Amino acid sequence: MPVSIHGKDYKTVAERVAEFRQACPNHTIDTEILRWENDDVVIKAMISLEGNLLASGMAHEVRGSTNINRTSHVENCETSAIGRALAALGYGGTEYASADEVANAIAQQKQQDNRTISETQAQTINNLLQETNSNVDRFCAMFKKESVTEILLKDYDRAIAALNKKKEGMK
Repeated sequence: MPVSIHGKDYKTVAERVAEFRQACPNHTIDTEILRWENDDVVIKAMISLEGNLLASGMAHEVRGSTNINRTSHVENCETSAIGRALAALGYGGTEYASADEVANAIAQQKQQDNRTISETQAQTINNLLQETNSNVDRFCAMFKKESVTEILLKDYDRAIAALNKKKEGMK
């Protein structure tokens, strides 16, 4: 049964595999690790019939990029690669990506949104704060933070825009 995410229907990889095995019992699904360096893995899945490659799919995962990838990034990567190969062969929902991939992407985006800015970005903000004679504490309070280094990556553009607007107003 497809999973609805943002109004689009996605099938899980398990559903795709079940449909595929039902319709194509003599086909094979093979996976190959193309790169596994440190916490980074790339896997290719290939679907064949009697040695003839019919479809393939690739996936990339990084250990720790999501909750599931903290312990199972290789397995998650293999599942995604298989899902993409099956989609290439015509076993998908209304979308090419699987429900598993979309859920993973959403989780990664949420984790990205909760990361703090880099030291370089903090220095850029600090420089603009000095140039505009802005009160650092008041500025940080706008973002509900106690220091510039606690500002979230998702708020960086808004912070820079606010400071640049103030700078322009000073001219």
